Amino acid sequence: ELNDLNTDLTAEQTGKQTLVKAVESDQGLVDGELDGFSSLADRVSDLAESAKRTTQLSQAVREVEESASALVGAEQAANAEAVQQGFIDVDQAVGALLEERVESRLLKEISDYEAESKAVQEQLSAPELVGLDANEADAVAKAKIAAEQAAQSATATENAARTIADGLDTRSERFTAQRKELTKEVTKRDSLGEQHTAVLDLDRLARGMTGERRMTLTTFVLRYWFEQVVTAANLRLRKIAGGKYELQRSEDTGNRAARKGLGLEVLDLYTGKQRGTGSLSGGETFYTSLALALGLADVVQAEAGGAALDTLFIDEGFGTLDEDTLQEVMSVIDGLRGNGRMVGIVSHVPDLKDQISERLEVRRISDMGPSQVRVVA
Repeated sequence: ELNDLNTDLTAEQTGKQTLVKAVESDQGLVDGELDGFSSLADRVSDLAESAKRTTQLSQAVREVEESASALVGAEQAANAEAVQQGFIDVDQAVGALLEERVESRLLKEISDYEAESKAVQEQLSAPELVGLDANEADAVAKAKIAAEQAAQSATATENAARTIADGLDTRSERFTAQRKELTKEVTKRDSLGEQHTAVLDLDRLARGMTGERRMTLTTFVLRYWFEQVVTAANLRLRKIAGGKYELQRSEDTGNRAARKGLGLEVLDLYTGKQRGTGSLSGGETFYTSLALALGLADVVQAEAGGAALDTLFIDEGFGTLDEDTLQEVMSVIDGLRGNGRMVGIVSHVPDLKDQISERLEVRRISDMGPSQVRVVA
């Protein structure tokens, strides 16, 4: 019993040292997250202020978009009015406006014609024309009728010209007002663009449209948490691999995820060289994946307000491990069980039976028959 107690005491002391190191590591992470602030409350307050500014920036972006939409609407309304009046577009309508000198010349010609027509009428009514013979009277009468018809035609032409002139004036006023409105909206849009240049630049940066790496804000956050998972995984991997391997986040490979800082490489601590994860053997790949899964569980549990992840299932993969590595993996799993977690293992490896006292054994009775389940505890 004394020997057993000494063994337990040694194990407890080792566990205590591990926990002390973990606490120190976690304290280092907390200090790093303070980012120069004296307390977590100050850091949270600063982040809340940043969120408020981000909301204001988002509102400014929406205002710019609404102004741009109003400008487009004004342009479409002007084009629609031009088409309704018989033009192809606004530019053609503006080009059809009469210059003031042309309009003045036409009005003068109409006035001169009216004066000439009036003078002819007065001449035809002169006393010296009375008493003409029949032939001359008929000729004068015909001339009078022709003059009256010409006068009526001139009057109709004048009225048509005035109608066209009035219509052009109306169109000119309408298009002038719309052009002023359009110019006002363009000026407003340009002003908003100048005022919110920083907002638009920040928006493009957050969406990964600018910047050295053109990285979205989501990818930036994922890089941070991925780094935490890799750090936690290395704590497990060093023990399982006997201090041979360490995982590192990669940005230099051709893989798209790696270019965003979400790739992985393996550092061989025996040789000091880095290599791809594809160069690992089957057993190495298994326990490296296991270390990553455990690291992810540790980070999730730490960031979930201390909520415990009590159950973990590991499906197959043990057959790829040599005897020494299998023992290291089982030691890590026993450590998880010692911390209060329930660990379930699905495997066909016979050597695991001797190390797992509580298990479900599933045996096939025949090729066509059902299987038999036996509880061993």
